[in-house]
Amino acid sequence: MAVSALTGTLPRFITQAAISSTTTTQIQASPWHRITIFSASALYIYNDVADGDPVPASNRLAITAAQAASGYPLQLSGAVAGQTYTTLCVAAQATTADIVIVLEPSEVRS
Repeated sequence: MAVSALTGTLPRFITQAAISSTTTTQIQASPWHRITIFSASALYIYNDVADGDPVPASNRLAITAAQAASGYPLQLSGAVAGQTYTTLCVAAQATTADIVIVLEPSEVRS
């Protein structure tokens, strides 16, 4: 099931239980924000896959359980064509994983 981080006060804290190792969980978030993903389990992070589709065998970033436990930060870019949000996909590396997502505005530098 897709996880929406589109509404609420920033920073947003979202918990998603039992993401699968076989199907994609798509995170929809505001563009140009920083997202940090926390988990006690190893994860795959990737993009351009629809929610519920199979996890790709390549073109994915493997995050160890230690990295995920510390929080893995990513910078989100522009919106999906024709939409007001951007997406990021995540899956467990083995069985299932619980994740916590923190979404916050990117720092503005002069």
